[in-house]
Amino acid sequence: MPVLVSGHGPYNFLLDTGTQVTLIDPTLSSTLHIKNKDGAVVLGGMGLKASATKQQVDSIELDSHKVAALTVVMYDLTKLQDSSDTRIMGILGQNFLEQFNIVIYNKTSCVKLFDTYNP
Repeated sequence: MPVLVSGHGPYNFLLDTGTQVTLIDPTLSSTLHIKNKDGAVVLGGMGLKASATKQQVDSIELDSHKVAALTVVMYDLTKLQDSSDTRIMGILGQNFLEQFNIVIYNKTSCVKLFDTYNP
Protein backbone atom coordinates (compact mmCIF):
# COMPACT_ATOMS: atom_id res chain seq x y z
CA MET A 1 0.00 0.00 0.00
CA PRO A 2 1.36 3.46 -0.85
CA VAL A 3 1.75 5.41 2.42
CA LEU A 4 2.96 8.93 3.17
CA VAL A 5 5.06 9.31 6.32
CA SER A 6 5.25 12.86 7.70
CA GLY A 7 4.26 14.12 4.25
CA HIS A 8 7.01 12.20 2.43
CA GLY A 9 6.67 9.28 0.08
CA PRO A 10 4.77 7.31 -0.93
CA TYR A 11 6.50 4.31 0.62
CA ASN A 12 5.41 0.69 0.29
CA PHE A 13 3.72 -0.59 3.45
CA LEU A 14 1.95 -3.84 4.24
CA LEU A 15 -1.37 -3.81 6.06
CA ASP A 16 -1.57 -6.21 9.00
CA THR A 17 -4.77 -6.29 11.04
CA GLY A 18 -3.02 -8.52 13.61
CA THR A 19 -0.17 -6.11 14.36
CA GLN A 20 -0.89 -3.77 17.28
CA VAL A 21 1.49 -0.97 16.35
CA THR A 22 2.71 0.45 13.05
CA LEU A 23 6.28 -0.58 12.18
CA ILE A 24 8.81 1.31 10.08
CA ASP A 25 12.11 0.12 8.70
CA PRO A 26 15.31 1.73 10.10
CA THR A 27 16.21 2.88 6.58
CA LEU A 28 13.05 4.98 6.41
CA SER A 29 13.55 6.24 9.95
CA SER A 30 17.06 7.38 9.07
CA THR A 31 16.00 8.96 5.76
CA LEU A 32 13.27 11.02 7.47
CA HIS A 33 15.37 11.79 10.59
CA ILE A 34 12.68 10.45 12.92
CA LYS A 35 13.55 10.89 16.57
CA ASN A 36 13.28 8.17 19.20
CA LYS A 37 10.74 8.39 22.01
CA ASP A 38 11.55 7.34 25.55
CA GLY A 39 11.48 3.63 26.09
CA ALA A 40 12.05 0.48 24.13
CA VAL A 41 9.56 -2.26 23.39
CA VAL A 42 9.78 -6.00 22.99
CA LEU A 43 8.06 -7.37 19.92
CA GLY A 44 6.83 -10.92 19.89
CA GLY A 45 4.90 -13.25 17.67
CA MET A 46 5.16 -16.67 16.13
CA GLY A 47 7.64 -17.71 18.82
CA LEU A 48 10.02 -14.82 18.16
CA LYS A 49 11.04 -11.94 20.41
CA ALA A 50 13.00 -8.85 19.43
CA SER A 51 13.82 -5.47 20.96
CA ALA A 52 12.74 -2.37 19.09
CA THR A 53 12.69 1.39 19.52
CA LYS A 54 9.57 3.58 19.82
CA GLN A 55 9.41 6.66 17.65
CA GLN A 56 6.82 9.27 16.75
CA VAL A 57 6.06 10.47 13.24
CA ASP A 58 4.23 13.68 12.41
CA SER A 59 1.65 11.70 10.44
CA ILE A 60 0.84 8.53 8.53
CA GLU A 61 -1.44 8.89 5.53
CA LEU A 62 -3.11 6.28 3.31
CA ASP A 63 -5.13 7.79 0.46
CA SER A 64 -6.92 10.72 2.11
CA HIS A 65 -6.93 9.10 5.56
CA LYS A 66 -4.41 10.63 7.94
CA VAL A 67 -3.43 10.06 11.56
CA ALA A 68 -1.29 12.75 13.19
CA ALA A 69 1.40 12.26 15.85
CA LEU A 70 1.44 8.47 15.56
CA THR A 71 3.72 6.30 17.69
CA VAL A 72 5.56 3.77 15.52
CA VAL A 73 8.17 1.14 16.23
CA MET A 74 11.42 0.98 14.28
CA TYR A 75 12.05 -2.61 13.26
CA ASP A 76 14.27 -4.16 10.59
CA LEU A 77 11.90 -5.45 7.89
CA THR A 78 14.55 -6.91 5.56
CA LYS A 79 13.35 -10.47 6.25
CA LEU A 80 10.02 -9.56 4.65
CA GLN A 81 11.67 -8.65 1.38
CA ASP A 82 11.43 -10.92 -1.63
CA SER A 83 13.39 -10.86 -4.86
CA SER A 84 11.19 -8.16 -6.43
CA ASP A 85 12.23 -4.53 -6.67
CA THR A 86 9.44 -3.50 -4.28
CA ARG A 87 10.94 -2.62 -0.90
CA ILE A 88 8.62 -2.86 2.09
CA MET A 89 9.29 0.14 4.33
CA GLY A 90 6.64 -0.42 6.97
CA ILE A 91 3.60 -2.25 8.27
CA LEU A 92 0.35 -0.45 9.07
CA GLY A 93 -0.84 -1.75 12.42
CA GLN A 94 -3.91 -1.38 14.61
CA ASN A 95 -2.86 1.97 16.10
CA PHE A 96 -3.39 3.44 12.60
CA LEU A 97 -6.25 1.20 11.46
CA GLU A 98 -8.37 1.66 14.61
CA GLN A 99 -8.95 5.28 13.63
CA PHE A 100 -11.14 4.16 10.71
CA ASN A 101 -13.70 1.64 9.65
CA ILE A 102 -12.05 -0.75 7.21
CA VAL A 103 -13.43 -3.06 4.55
CA ILE A 104 -11.16 -5.62 2.92
CA TYR A 105 -12.32 -7.10 -0.39
CA ASN A 106 -10.30 -10.30 -0.63
CA LYS A 107 -11.38 -11.28 -4.15
CA THR A 108 -10.18 -8.02 -5.66
CA SER A 109 -7.34 -7.29 -3.21
CA CYS A 110 -8.93 -3.95 -2.42
CA VAL A 111 -8.97 -2.14 0.91
CA LYS A 112 -11.24 0.80 1.73
CA LEU A 113 -11.06 3.03 4.78
CA PHE A 114 -14.02 5.07 5.97
CA ASP A 115 -14.21 7.78 8.63
CA THR A 116 -17.73 6.47 9.25
CA TYR A 117 -19.01 3.18 7.86
CA ASN A 118 -20.88 3.84 4.63
CA PRO A 119 -19.76 1.40 1.88
